Amino acid sequence: MSSPDAPFRPTEDVLAGVRAEAMQRVTGSRRRRRVGAGLGVAAVVVAAAIAVAVVGGDDGGDRQRTTGVSTPTTTAPSTTVPGPAPGTSLPMDRGQLSARSDAITAWTGTELIVWRGMGQTTDVCTGVDGGVVCGDPARTDGARYDPATDAWRPMADSPMPAEATSSFRSTVGVWTGTELVVWGGPGPDAAAYDPASDTWRTLDPGPLEARNGAAAVWTGNEMVVVGGVRRTPFGRSGGAPLAAAVLDPASGTWRTVEAPGGDALAETHAAWTGTSVVVQTSLPDQDVSLAALDVDSGEWTQLPRPPLIDGSSVSVVDGGGEQYLVVTGGDPDAPFDLVVASIALGAGAGEDWATATLDGDRYWQDLWAVAGDGKLYLALGSGIVARGDPDPMVAVAVDPASGAIVGLDLGLTARDGPAAGWTGSELLVWGGGRSGGYGNQPLGDGVRYRPPG
Repeated sequence: MSSPDAPFRPTEDVLAGVRAEAMQRVTGSRRRRRVGAGLGVAAVVVAAAIAVAVVGGDDGGDRQRTTGVSTPTTTAPSTTVPGPAPGTSLPMDRGQLSARSDAITAWTGTELIVWRGMGQTTDVCTGVDGGVVCGDPARTDGARYDPATDAWRPMADSPMPAEATSSFRSTVGVWTGTELVVWGGPGPDAAAYDPASDTWRTLDPGPLEARNGAAAVWTGNEMVVVGGVRRTPFGRSGGAPLAAAVLDPASGTWRTVEAPGGDALAETHAAWTGTSVVVQTSLPDQDVSLAALDVDSGEWTQLPRPPLIDGSSVSVVDGGGEQYLVVTGGDPDAPFDLVVASIALGAGAGEDWATATLDGDRYWQDLWAVAGDGKLYLALGSGIVARGDPDPMVAVAVDPASGAIVGLDLGLTARDGPAAGWTGSELLVWGGGRSGGYGNQPLGDGVRYRPPG
C-alpha cells in the first residue's frame, strides 16, 4: 500500500476497466448516484464478513442431543467437473437452496457451507411476539456446495429455533476445522454442525445476553464472541458496550471477558491475528478505533487509529512474508469514498497506515471481502436500486504487500451479503441481496472465479 502522504488512488484506471468488461456480460446497467464502494470481513468466510444469519429462541431440550439427517433435496454427482480458466468465472449450479443474503458461511476445505440467512425484507411491517416482522421470516435451512462436482447437498435440520423476521442479524458462526459452531438469536442459543456426519449437537448458550451485530472469530481452539448491541423490537439499540465471551466447543464451557471502554460497538467487525482478536469499533459518522484482545489474559490494548470513519471491515492478510491488518471505512474528507488502510503486524511494525482510496457507485458499507493467496478479494455492494436492472458487480483484489489493486470481472450483478469463500485456488460467491428502496431482494445465483496467474 502507499504511504499516508501519497495515497494510491486506483479508482478510474482500475474500476472503469472492470465496469467496461462487466458491462459486456451483464446487460441493463443504469447509473445511480455517487456513493462509496466497499469491503467486508475475512473470517469464517467472512468475511468478515463477514457473514451473519438470523435464528432464535430456546429449544427446551437436552443441550447435548444430536439431530438426525434431513431428507436430501439434491443428489450430488460423483464425477469431477472442470474449473474455470485463470481470470475467468463459471456459474455455480443453483441447486434447490432458496435465495438468501447474509448467511452463515464457512469453507471446510472441500465444501462451502451456506446456512440460514435473510429472505426478502420490505417496508411493510407487522408486530409478532413483541417484535417487528418486515418481510419474510429468516431462512432456517442450509446446504453445502462442492466445487469439484458443482453440486449441492442439503444439511440436516438444526436445533436452533427459527427467527421470526429477516430484519435481524443476530447469529454468528465460526469454522473450527471439523465443525461449524453458531451462537445467537433471541434466546440466545448455541449449536455445532459436523458435516462429516451431517449432524448437529446443542451447546450451552453461555453467559451473554442476546444481541445484534456481534462478531465471532476462531482462535484455533476457542470461539470468541464480541461486540454488538442489545436487541430491541426494532433490532438494535445503543448503550454501554456488551461483554465478550469465549467458548471452548470441545468442553462446551464459557468464560466472560470485559468489554473495551467507550460506546456500544454497533456493527462489530473482528479478525484473528494468530495471537489476539482485533476488534474494529465505530458509531455512524464517527472515527474508527481498533483494540486487540489477549484472549488468555482478557486484557485489551488500543491500536493505532486508522484514517477513516464508519468502519466496515477488518481482515488479516498473510502475504510477502508479512502479516497485514487491513481495515476499511469512509473517507473523513469525502464520506462517499472508501478508504482501504493497512498496517504491518509483528515485531518492528510501525504505527503509520498505508492507504488507498476507492470511489464507486455503491455504498461502501454494503461491502464483502475474503482473504486468500496473500490478497483481499472484495466487491462493492448493490447500493439503492428503486427499480430497473441491476449494475454488474465491481470487484478488486487488494495486495497489501505491494500496494497493487487489480480489477476483477466476476460475471455477477452487484449484491450485498453474499456467501463467499476461498478454496485455495478459487473464489466462490453465491447468493446475496439486491437493495430496492426500503427492501432487499434475495438472490440465488453464484460463480466460481479463478484469479489470473
